[in-house]
Amino acid sequence: MRCTIVLKNIEFQACHGATAAERRSLRRFQLDVRLSADLGRSMASDRLQDTIDYQALSELVVQVATQRTYRLLESLCGALLDAIGERWPQADVELELRKLHPPCQGNPDHAAVLASRPARLPTK
Repeated sequence: MRCTIVLKNIEFQACHGATAAERRSLRRFQLDVRLSADLGRSMASDRLQDTIDYQALSELVVQVATQRTYRLLESLCGALLDAIGERWPQADVELELRKLHPPCQGNPDHAAVLASRPARLPTK
């Protein structure tokens, strides 16, 4: 049975930004992650090892998002998609990455990039 694991509003701080000034100070980011896969086995077994562990997912995305600096949200999304796809190749992955209060005229709440990648392994 196909299911979707969703984590919303994962927060982290990092020095990502297009300008040198942005990269000199910590900025706040939020991330929504959706992984869709056949999780019928975990529905029957009720065992954590048979599913996508959302705690491990959260730890992975925060680690990837904070281990180095990116100029573009698109580049960070690519790194996140790669890391998630490597760990859970059976899952379709969707991300929404938000930079909160970006330094833009008009004072937007956030800037965001939506990105997705299909499963790397064929589903049964």
